[in-house]
Amino acid sequence: MAKSVPMNTPPQPAAVVGAGPILAAVARQIGLVATIDHLVPWDASRCRLSPGERILALILNLLTERQPLYPVDDAFRLTDPALLLGAGITVDDLGDDALDQLAAAGPAAVFSAVAARAYADEALDRGGMHGDSTSRSLYGRYPTADGPEGVHPRHGHSQDHRPDLKQIRFTCFVNRDGVPLMGRVEEGNRSDKRLNGEQIARVVAACSPAALQDLIYIADAALVTGPNLDALHAAGIPWLARLPDTFGAAATAKAAAWAADTWTALGRGAARPQAAAYGAAEQTATIRDRSYRLVVYRSSSRDPRKAKTFDRELARIRPTADRAAATLADQAFQCAAAAAGPAPTPRPRG
Repeated sequence: MAKSVPMNTPPQPAAVVGAGPILAAVARQIGLVATIDHLVPWDASRCRLSPGERILALILNLLTERQPLYPVDDAFRLTDPALLLGAGITVDDLGDDALDQLAAAGPAAVFSAVAARAYADEALDRGGMHGDSTSRSLYGRYPTADGPEGVHPRHGHSQDHRPDLKQIRFTCFVNRDGVPLMGRVEEGNRSDKRLNGEQIARVVAACSPAALQDLIYIADAALVTGPNLDALHAAGIPWLARLPDTFGAAATAKAAAWAADTWTALGRGAARPQAAAYGAAEQTATIRDRSYRLVVYRSSSRDPRKAKTFDRELARIRPTADRAAATLADQAFQCAAAAAGPAPTPRPRG
């Protein structure tokens, strides 16, 4: 027999939690809340929630709802705060903001402590460190004082293609699986070359000599400068990056690889039939009195921009080459050696 429901019973709102419970469980497993509460100064008698609990709410909001940070309590009105954050916690408890307290404690130090606990708990691989930086354009007005505290938005090389806007820069190192190892927020006009140099110093300070031998510093071409190579060599850190064309060794290695024409086939970069096939040729070069291993790669697919440049250059020199070929075709030679002409004179090394 069906049980009757009183007509005056208010409807129960649906709670949408999504992936929140899983993310909250991961946070509890790595001790996120306890670590933040230990490092961030706060007064338990004046706070409804600890800084760690409030920052966890921000994290859950960012990873599930992607809502702005300031109305975080509004984002939780259609979910279940008690399920995600703990028994007895309501939406009204989420109004306090912990970001000022986090800033006073030092976000980089807090993140490092949380990350270290997570790495130890998950036994994450830290053998390869992939580093890069990017810019984020900002709108609105910002203080122009050049005080020592904080990071100030600056005009700089805009990766958003908005040079009219001020920006800040984010630097991040991740492991082979994409898990962040360390990161910083920088002034918007900082150079990637200098940022790499500073990052090398931080890695050296954070790792033992034995640990430095076991990791590989992986970055883009901005890593490869004279001072950075000296710092990597002094610390004994293996590294992997693209050699910029500003180094003469890059052009020399490419020319030697094409002249030898002995490529190791690497296969196609994707499963589709039109995917480019790649080959590699190993070379060596001396840079700053040290020997380095270089690998030259070739692709069966031409970059459209480089293809146009090549076609223009070919059209420019083709008439001259055709006239020279016609002249040689009418000329008789006594033997193959005479047709080949004299061997080129080696250029002196300076």
